Amino acid sequence: MLESYSFGNIESDFLLVDNVTDKICNSCSHALISTPAIIQASKSGFSFLHLQCYNPINSTYIFDYNYLSTLSNDSDISTFNQWLNNINRQHPILNKPQKLDIRVETKLSRTLKEIYKYFTIEELMILRRVSKEWYTIFLSKEIWLYLLRRDYFMDTGQIIDPFEVYFGNLLNHCYFCHKSSYSSALCPLLLRKICKKCQCHADDPYHKCGLINKNNAKFWYKINDKWLQDNKIRFWKIASGEEITYNWLIQRKINVGKKE
Repeated sequence: MLESYSFGNIESDFLLVDNVTDKICNSCSHALISTPAIIQASKSGFSFLHLQCYNPINSTYIFDYNYLSTLSNDSDISTFNQWLNNINRQHPILNKPQKLDIRVETKLSRTLKEIYKYFTIEELMILRRVSKEWYTIFLSKEIWLYLLRRDYFMDTGQIIDPFEVYFGNLLNHCYFCHKSSYSSALCPLLLRKICKKCQCHADDPYHKCGLINKNNAKFWYKINDKWLQDNKIRFWKIASGEEITYNWLIQRKINVGKKE
């Protein structure tokens, strides 16, 4: 489902494309009848949009790893591809250079490559925005081959484009254990797959997969609604009416505040 696909606080457009029937477009209020559409997840539920009614949050080129498509009909696939090509023609690839600007590796670029290897993918998505040179290094094949070995224990000897392979794994493996699983579900908070084994720990707030409701979070950590809003803590309202989030999301923000 679509919302803002998040790496930390960095948002980029992430789409789920599916064939939708008997729904109302939340933008133009016209019916969606057996047509490819965008599905958007939010705290209040799901909304549906015609392809032509969807406006990207960030006007940038849409790569393969920015969306998931479950379309199977050739006609629908053709319709989506035509829409995607039209969107991408309006927004040329500015953030993925065909050639590296750094022809000779400098001492700074070598140092940055080594430093990048110690960061999480969420942190790297923030660092890439520092400068053009930092972004060019972010796209270095050496870094993504290393990350594939580190995060997914992959044999990278035959991989041509590790950048694409890494983001493919990112979307199709469990967010927490990094393992591939057919018995997984899409988390509405992280918009990432969570395997059943990790889901079993949801009731344990001290576990990395543990959830906590808003009232308990405010009581345990002595925080208020303003703090949660200022730190952009996302909650999901469940059937009982409770708003829940991952405990580690709050802990991470608190630890960052202590360092500052």
